[in-house]
Amino acid sequence: MVSYAAVNTCPHAQQAADEQRSDHKAHLAFAAGPHACPAENIVFVVSVAAIERLMGRLPDIELTVPAATLTYQPGPIYRVLTVLPCRFTPHTGFPEDDAG
Repeated sequence: MVSYAAVNTCPHAQQAADEQRSDHKAHLAFAAGPHACPAENIVFVVSVAAIERLMGRLPDIELTVPAATLTYQPGPIYRVLTVLPCRFTPHTGFPEDDAG
């Protein structure tokens, strides 16, 4: 039996955090073969856009704890943070160029 918790934990196989690879298939997040998610590419584009929007609105966002101390909910397949402690400068309203 193989534990899903061990998947993608090899430090030698990790890529740089700022390196985006849409061809990386070392996970089962979108399934595989005939049951693969047809929206995988769309999800990638939307996720990148969301992170870029977040960083544009909160450019000074930062973790308030060392990344190594973050904890995750136990689960056989997924990896979900229990909490994401961060700090940022709050803003009021939305930028005028952000109508969407």
